[in-house]
Amino acid sequence: MGHSAKLDALKTADFAYFGATWWPQATYDRLRIVTLLAVWAKIDMDDGSLWEDPELSNPYRDETRGHVQVCLGLASDVHHASTQSTNATIRAFESIGMAIRDAYTYEQRKRFMDHMEDFLEMSRLEQVLRLQGTIPSMEEFWSYRLGSSAVHVTLAVNEFAWDNEGLSSSVIEQGDMTLLWKYTNIIARGSIGSIIPLKYIQSRNVQTAVDQTALFLAEIVKAFEQTVEYLMKAEKQQSDEQARKIGDFVRGCQFYCSGNLTWRYSNPIEMSLHPQLRTPM
Repeated sequence: MGHSAKLDALKTADFAYFGATWWPQATYDRLRIVTLLAVWAKIDMDDGSLWEDPELSNPYRDETRGHVQVCLGLASDVHHASTQSTNATIRAFESIGMAIRDAYTYEQRKRFMDHMEDFLEMSRLEQVLRLQGTIPSMEEFWSYRLGSSAVHVTLAVNEFAWDNEGLSSSVIEQGDMTLLWKYTNIIARGSIGSIIPLKYIQSRNVQTAVDQTALFLAEIVKAFEQTVEYLMKAEKQQSDEQARKIGDFVRGCQFYCSGNLTWRYSNPIEMSLHPQLRTPM
């Protein structure tokens, strides 16, 4: 595994507590896997100089993509040998992928892989925009941020953490559930520190930028709560088993939002990396 200041900081973070706040209902074995996934996603694109060199990072992403497919049992036999990675960071996904493969249906594994593909592609786009040396517009920021945050990758193991059979695509892809994923991503990712400077560019006033960001966050939280309410009402129209799984998924999203803030506020490393969190808005 490569060396960087960010990676050193991550190594000292209390990820056991992080996992416990995000997935408090998970058994130890499931908690270990989902926490490993979150840590792996944080360090996978911060290996050495990858974040600074597209000529290194793009092949690395391709190698990651292929290896994840193999671990999830989604690669054909023809491609199996050629996609076995020798990189230690990438290979760290093996125990995660095998656990997901054993527990998930093909549909669930494919959904997870789709979000992993989006994570890799949006991290590439984020890198391109950053290396251009220009500050992205708000539209450009949101075009990559929801994917590069990897929150959707961890949301894709929400059912795994609850040890539930999978929700069907018709449930996962319906409107309110899609909105729940989006709002959970924005809240759990904690993008406040990134939004304020972008708002400042638009207004050229620091206080206005802070006020607009606070208003945006309040609106997102309200929309999240309304979406939860809609889903919980719809849950009552389902069979007992389906209602339980939908309810668990929704509560899992609530844990993601509250858990991330709980962990960040109690973690001195995260507070040093995100000083804006010292003053709640």
